Amino acid sequence: MYTLLATTVLLLLSVPEITVCSTSAIIIRTLCPTNCSCNMTEDSGPQLTVNCLGEVHVDSGQLTDQLNSLLSSNLTYGHVTSLSITNTPLTQVPCSVCRLTTLTQLRLDNNRLSRLPDNCFTNLTALVYLSATRNSITELQDGLFDGLRHLESLKLSLNRISSIGLRVFNGSAMLTSLRDVDFYLNRIQTLEPWIYYVAINGLQGNHAQIHLDNNNISSFTNMLGWKAKCGIKTMHVDLMLNHNPIKHITDILRGWNVSLLTWWCLNQHTAIRLDGVRLDCDCVDFDVFKNLQLLSHTGFLNRVTCNRPASLFLTKVSAVPLDQFVCELTEHCPHGCHCVHRPANATLHVCCSNTNITALPYELPELPKSYTKYKLDFSNNRLLRRLEHRDYFVNTSILDVSNCNLDSIDFEVWNDLTNMTQLSIP
Repeated sequence: MYTLLATTVLLLLSVPEITVCSTSAIIIRTLCPTNCSCNMTEDSGPQLTVNCLGEVHVDSGQLTDQLNSLLSSNLTYGHVTSLSITNTPLTQVPCSVCRLTTLTQLRLDNNRLSRLPDNCFTNLTALVYLSATRNSITELQDGLFDGLRHLESLKLSLNRISSIGLRVFNGSAMLTSLRDVDFYLNRIQTLEPWIYYVAINGLQGNHAQIHLDNNNISSFTNMLGWKAKCGIKTMHVDLMLNHNPIKHITDILRGWNVSLLTWWCLNQHTAIRLDGVRLDCDCVDFDVFKNLQLLSHTGFLNRVTCNRPASLFLTKVSAVPLDQFVCELTEHCPHGCHCVHRPANATLHVCCSNTNITALPYELPELPKSYTKYKLDFSNNRLLRRLEHRDYFVNTSILDVSNCNLDSIDFEVWNDLTNMTQLSIP
């Protein structure tokens, strides 16, 4: 084949009408892998496109060998600045790609790649744009992009990525120009705060976009050991978390060990989008919702709806009154009773009305805040005859024991009753 190719080249060069450009095009077509199309242009530097058009008859092993031959030729090696290999059955990146140090753009879209290679992209230090969308990549291992100081865009949408190494985006990777990261429609379940490393390490004044839409993100962890603080050097970041199964905004704060005050500070530079997210509209995020209303930031929740409780299903979170954010508690709730934390009025309601109790319970659910008070309803229990002291009376503001058959009140209880704001005793 190569003897025939050399002969063809000599013949073409001997014909004056054939330009060097057209000769190069013919050679590229000759070296082009079987059942694929190849095109070489010189618009803004040598740009090579290899497209196998999804042909079922393309052999993966033969394709790799032919690509290695094409990319090692004098027309490509050391010259090509943009390479696109698309619509192929490739499961691995050909080793010849890793030697194209002149590349500034690399597109590996719509192939069957299951993994990106170690010690490959780190050689391509001129890369500005890297895309490998619509593949079957499952993980991003540590060191994959180390030293790509000029990389601005990383496109890995529509893959199967579920694992991202802790050092992929941290400071040691030196991704100092990165401002566009796209992981749309992958399988990421747990998110580390690497987005802030991208922001901190990036060029000051850049506006970064990080797309994590349509993943399976429901938990947030901080194995990176990132410490949030206000006043850090940063660039503006748009973080897209749309259509993820996030249950509480507080999960982000707790998972990343960020206080609510620090979060507001960081959000001066970070716009988090949660369009299509369905939150559990209980008391867990009450402090967040309260502060959002106080700061007139309810627009942040305009496209966020409630998943639970059933009474608020698909209601816009921004339209839910604060007194509707409640939590039903089961731990230490007396048998047959109903316990609800209502943070809007700082009370924990314990309703044991008409439950046939014969004595007051010895323990109740723990108060979530030091200023929260118990509101106790033990009414309509005809078998309750004696009102005894309980330690939780000291934190009780309302006690209802009406319509019971009380015939005895312990002397110690009277001191407890004087501190309550509302009391109903027959």
